[in-house]
Amino acid sequence: MKEEGFDSGKDQKLSYKEEIQQGFEDASLDEKFTPEFRKKKLIIWFVRGIISVIVYYFIWDYSWTKWLLMVHIPLAAINLFMILFLHKIMKNKLEKVKSRLD
Repeated sequence: MKEEGFDSGKDQKLSYKEEIQQGFEDASLDEKFTPEFRKKKLIIWFVRGIISVIVYYFIWDYSWTKWLLMVHIPLAAINLFMILFLHKIMKNKLEKVKSRLD
């Protein structure tokens, strides 16, 4: 006797694979992979950097400013790396997983 809502394992596996493939298509169409999005984020990064330089100029006399700058620079560098290269890394990983599924 077959219960309602119960599918065989093969049907579930096929729908799961189709669901994964749909997720890949959605991810590849995501706006975060577009050059316009990265350009906007890069402009925001530069503006934030200019504002940070101006703020550091005015508060440079405080002793804790140097320590704050030692935290700010690595975080800004990581953010710049993510803006410039993370989309390529993510696309490569998506392609590897997609090739494994096929």
